[in-house]
Amino acid sequence: MQQLNPRKAGRQIRRWRDEKNWTQTQAVQEAEKAGLIVNQTDIAKLELGKYRRPSLETVMMVGRLYGKTPQEMVDLFEVFQVPENSSKKP
Repeated sequence: MQQLNPRKAGRQIRRWRDEKNWTQTQAVQEAEKAGLIVNQTDIAKLELGKYRRPSLETVMMVGRLYGKTPQEMVDLFEVFQVPENSSKKP
């Protein structure tokens, strides 16, 4: 399993927000309209790469906010990938 690169993921999340021409505050407002629970602190920490291990729930909500599939978010946050040999018994 690859290590999470929080700065790489953060830069991508920032690009998605910039593509929509939203401030962080506007992103939170859009999340609220969509019934998502995402706050400005979550967005800021993700964008700055300061979230070392964000919850799967937070990552998926941010993905929904920007119209991304769960697989796109798993790919971005490589930490959620399951190693190929994890299903094998010792």
